Amino acid sequence: MKLNLKAYLMPFTGKTAAAALLCLLMPFSVGGQEPVAGPSSAYAELAEWAYGQDQVLVNGLQYYNRNPSSLGHPYLMDGLVHQGSVSLRGKQYGGLWIKYDIHDQHVEVEYQTVNGAYNQVILVNDRINYFTLEKHYFERLNLVNFMTTLTFSFSCACLLLWHRKKYAIIHFHGASIPLLINLPVAKLLGKKVIAKIASAKLGTEAGALQGRYFGLGNLMIRILLRSDGFVATTKEIEEGLLADGFPARKIMRISNFIDSDSFSPPGQDQKSGLKEVTGFRESPIVIFSGRFIERKGISYLLHAWKTLQCDFPKARLVLLGDGPLLLGMKRLSRKLDIENSVQFEGHIPMVKNFLQASDIFVLPSLQEGMPNALLEAMACGLPPVATRIGGVEDIIIEGENGILVKPGDAADLAAGLRKFLADHDLLETIASKAQQTIRDHYTLESIVPRYLSLYKSLLTP
Repeated sequence: MKLNLKAYLMPFTGKTAAAALLCLLMPFSVGGQEPVAGPSSAYAELAEWAYGQDQVLVNGLQYYNRNPSSLGHPYLMDGLVHQGSVSLRGKQYGGLWIKYDIHDQHVEVEYQTVNGAYNQVILVNDRINYFTLEKHYFERLNLVNFMTTLTFSFSCACLLLWHRKKYAIIHFHGASIPLLINLPVAKLLGKKVIAKIASAKLGTEAGALQGRYFGLGNLMIRILLRSDGFVATTKEIEEGLLADGFPARKIMRISNFIDSDSFSPPGQDQKSGLKEVTGFRESPIVIFSGRFIERKGISYLLHAWKTLQCDFPKARLVLLGDGPLLLGMKRLSRKLDIENSVQFEGHIPMVKNFLQASDIFVLPSLQEGMPNALLEAMACGLPPVATRIGGVEDIIIEGENGILVKPGDAADLAAGLRKFLADHDLLETIASKAQQTIRDHYTLESIVPRYLSLYKSLLTP
């Protein structure tokens, strides 16, 4: 049997104008982007700190200004310390540092002059119409996100109808509103439908709907039962699907995977070079990669790091990612007086270099499906310290290829990290076994045949 696999990305042509029009009717910002701060007509003295400069000096490194408009006004980079000059209330200061924290409703600006004077300015949007702040997070439950989901769902239905002669199977990632809306369309067209479930216990998709939403969850389950199959990425998700009443014959366990060509351990010389380039040099690096949202447990990680700082003063904690809690975590690091050993890198499109420059991976999450961040880190040869939850327990065997700790317990998390920081031989042993785990079970080569087998079974009469 020959399978012709295609991925449709909603091409914008005249033939798909109807689908595209629905998307155009609902404009929105993409989650995870940096906030855009652009001066309005009330542009005033504070925004002049780098006016006309092509570059600014940030922690000793040159950064190009990213201007949101053609007016030449500087991009205010959230949370970064800028050294240069600034004009405040008509007075020019030089050789100072200035830091911006951009919040939902206001902007905090901290600056210090050459004579050591420390100042803080708070700009409130409704009092000083200074910036236009636009940032959108799809994790939040609100009307805009709901309408965005509906827009995508109906656009998808239009696309499926238009291309109905070109496919036999529809593979959804997630089993929530888009699948609910498109499942009747798919069945009307005589297509097979499978859905990959990547999260557990969130109440947003199959496997966690029983008894939710005042009985609507049970109705959703009855509709989703018409699907031909479900891919459960973890044991916990599989158990959730069974608890929701989905038959075992429709459930197949297939884990997430990584591309081993993209994520692999560096050579020793390469690692030293990456440490130099990323500014870590010879410091032991503990790294986290993920969204800054409540269920990632980042506050517990910062409290754990506080207890480790005295015993391991050269160690550095690097956090990659963005999200609604990013600024709060920055404030917490300052409150805990650990900001000198904690580095917030923000959203990084390619995390490979950071992973390869690091020594230990930490995942303090309170809830996870099967975290790709963990798979990527282990593939790069990092020994993991992770919480004993969900899909993490499918991957890590305690003391064999990683260390498992209690979720929501900063002391236990600190104890797990301490084992690696204090014992280099243990770190090397676990790192090797972590990488071997990925090579054996979580590569593209080991997972693709299982998907092909699933597709073929659906097409067999």
